[in-house]
Amino acid sequence: MNYKIKIINPRPSSNLYYNWTKADSYACPIRGAIGKRGIGKTFTPFKTAMLSAIENNNGFIYVVENKEQVKTLAQDKGVKFFEALKQYAIDNPKTHKGLLYKALIEGNSSVDEDELEEAFNTTTELKGGTIRLNNNNIGYIMAWDDFANIKRNNFPLSIKYILIDEFMPEIIDKNSLKIGRKIVSLVQSIARSRKDIIIYLMSNALRRTDNLLERFKCSNIKLGEAYIISDNYGPLVYMEYINPDNYKELNKKQDESVAGRLAVLLGEDNLDKNIFRDELKDSELIGSEPKPSVLLCCLEGKGGACRIEITKNHKNIYVFEDYGKNVKRRYCIDSKYISPNVMYVPEYKNYLINLYYKNMCKFQSTAVKIIFLTNLNIEIEKA
Repeated sequence: MNYKIKIINPRPSSNLYYNWTKADSYACPIRGAIGKRGIGKTFTPFKTAMLSAIENNNGFIYVVENKEQVKTLAQDKGVKFFEALKQYAIDNPKTHKGLLYKALIEGNSSVDEDELEEAFNTTTELKGGTIRLNNNNIGYIMAWDDFANIKRNNFPLSIKYILIDEFMPEIIDKNSLKIGRKIVSLVQSIARSRKDIIIYLMSNALRRTDNLLERFKCSNIKLGEAYIISDNYGPLVYMEYINPDNYKELNKKQDESVAGRLAVLLGEDNLDKNIFRDELKDSELIGSEPKPSVLLCCLEGKGGACRIEITKNHKNIYVFEDYGKNVKRRYCIDSKYISPNVMYVPEYKNYLINLYYKNMCKFQSTAVKIIFLTNLNIEIEKA
């Protein structure tokens, strides 16, 4: 497949909150926004999905990281879930023909923590939040872990929107490396042959070496840019890295708030500044012009597999994504991963750990580094 990348610098239509108008205008089925907390990334997709449910009986799924978040959003019949939309409806009672006001304020709405086995035609236990509007089911809140319990093509056919929160998790571990596969599996389950599905991706910050961002062809995106990725069939992905400096009114409100002042006092004011503590340093990244290297091995373990090469001058180790099971030098340092194609070479553990702590290792991405550390049983927090 051939991919084309168009880079633009969209101008914000407001200096208070992010608006998805530009993203929606390109009609890409996958629309992503990366930006700081409180900038309004989640609000517009919710409003769009809600109006579509009211006007056209379309459903939506909201995907969160874990089951605790499902419980929080379903608590007290979904008070937290509907809070922003209800306030918007009260402040703008006539907008959108008054549909939101009539449905959310004059009508009744709820989120109930339910058993979803019947809705999704599965025999395994499946818990989530059922979103109801005037006693009609219009959507579901689910955690990533629960999608393993759903057989493909068992989603309600009315679902048109998928809203995925934190598609780049703030904490990277071996489970977060599977997000790409989970997104593909989810979309295939809901709409294997459909062309009308729309996916909104939201993330609070950018990790430029994130494995998923690389797969979206957006790893080089800069602050204030948007990438439009097209394949042979047309526009596919819109991904924007929101520049917080364009939202001066919002920044002023946050800086003046008790929370903002407290964050500065305690030296924790980087929480909303698109910073990840586990971002790779430039010194850890494989450069754009890597030195000549040869294969050392492919290392298998509980983190997955990664390809390890050594430079010809023996000064650096390069760690890449694994590139196929047909590689002959497939090693493991834990005997439980021995197989006909994987050789047990325990002496490699100390050898590779020693190279790592000598700062000789460079990585293709944060995700690859996590696989490498996990396979060597190096604690990520201390690495």
